[in-house]
Amino acid sequence: FGDVSFRFTGDAETASEGHLLANRRDYLDVDVLKVAHHGSRTSTSPRFLEAVEPSHAVITVGEDNPYGHPTNEVLERLTRDGISVYRTDLDGNIIILSDGTDITVDRESDGLRDANQPAPGSSHTTVEREDSRSANDRVDLNSSDIEELQRIVHIGPERARAIFDLRPISSLDELRRVPGIGPERLADIRDEGIAYVD
Repeated sequence: FGDVSFRFTGDAETASEGHLLANRRDYLDVDVLKVAHHGSRTSTSPRFLEAVEPSHAVITVGEDNPYGHPTNEVLERLTRDGISVYRTDLDGNIIILSDGTDITVDRESDGLRDANQPAPGSSHTTVEREDSRSANDRVDLNSSDIEELQRIVHIGPERARAIFDLRPISSLDELRRVPGIGPERLADIRDEGIAYVD
């Protein structure tokens, strides 16, 4: 968008990164990188990072997830290169806005912080909000209304209605019966940590 570029890598692993390096190297340099596969060691190789050269990186990962994501190996690669790293397990929701020239990062974090604190290593503005997430912010698949269900990652109006029609739901695994929810999206929903079954 304008002079600002974003790269969303999904669950790309080093083989996919190698393909991009071999075939699309001229298009890899970006400002914001969504780190692949929740910061797994099988992604975000040093060669790929060198080509991408982001100033900001976002890792979407659930707090205390059983996979150990993000790995220290990936975090060290990112910080060694001076990249500002934002993590959903530590920062909550992360919203990155751009007017095509500047980047603004808006994140929910524990405690209050200066609303105009510059992002580390950049002249852009980081806007942070107090983390208001509590037990009331979780979404029960069996009792939440359609609008509340849409607060879950990957759940829009159609999928919310499909979840509503599946009730009663006995486990998060039943979300695989919703069209468009496969293993990766289910893993994202688990990692986000707000959906539950009561």
